[in-house]
Amino acid sequence: MDALDRSLHARLRETVDLAAFAARIERIVALRDGRTGCACALKHAGVRHDPQSVRVTMERVEASERIVAEALDNALAHGAPRAVEVILDGTPAAICIDVRDDGRGVCPARLAHPIGGGLARMHALAAAVGGTLRIDAPPVGGTVVRLCVPLQRVTDARPG
Repeated sequence: MDALDRSLHARLRETVDLAAFAARIERIVALRDGRTGCACALKHAGVRHDPQSVRVTMERVEASERIVAEALDNALAHGAPRAVEVILDGTPAAICIDVRDDGRGVCPARLAHPIGGGLARMHALAAAVGGTLRIDAPPVGGTVVRLCVPLQRVTDARPG
């Protein structure tokens, strides 16, 4: 492994606290708010962690950003929603992000076989960082993308 590879690997292992993680997700949402006339909003619901007691690796932060951006872009490009909510939630072991839109929804057949394109990329990114990704088309319409990524306790993490 050369110096550049070691440097990149070390950077991806650095960690941020939940406040910094939320701020990065909020920036992605803000960049898309109002685009195509659709309101995009971030909500904090049920994050039951002291923001300083747990951390998220940069690898997981960057994967989360890419997945949230892809989910928002898909909703705006294909779903014709009036509104999209991005909801931060948490469990003792993970931080979860729901991207919910009120648009046309995604075809259930596409969900069953996410080959190529954004859906497959989102699944691969989540798996690569030890996370889970679920995409649903609720009967009432719209699409819900739920990403959960593992957290690290401060004692297990290297500050970044």
